[in-house]
Amino acid sequence: MFFHQVFFWLKPELTPAQSELFRQKLDSLTEIPSSHGIHIGTPIQPLSPVVDASYDFSICCLFRDLAEHDIYDKHPLHAEFLAACIPLWDRVVVYDFVAKT
Repeated sequence: MFFHQVFFWLKPELTPAQSELFRQKLDSLTEIPSSHGIHIGTPIQPLSPVVDASYDFSICCLFRDLAEHDIYDKHPLHAEFLAACIPLWDRVVVYDFVAKT
């Protein structure tokens, strides 16, 4: 399995409506059919001092392989998300990894 994990830090000056727009656009990514599961969430209170809970939202996408990820990456909903949401975040960090099944 190929995992695509993204962490977002939103701009602190966003209005509640802008934050809601970000969440809606993030949720729209679940409609992209090439994934085998997309999970969206917000941080919890850290259970350990090594846990970084400084981000605002995270998305974890599961794909069978890099080819399915690339379909997701080029999908019009992903392009729409980027166009609408890049101006809303301060920082983004992406981690991709392959897990043996």
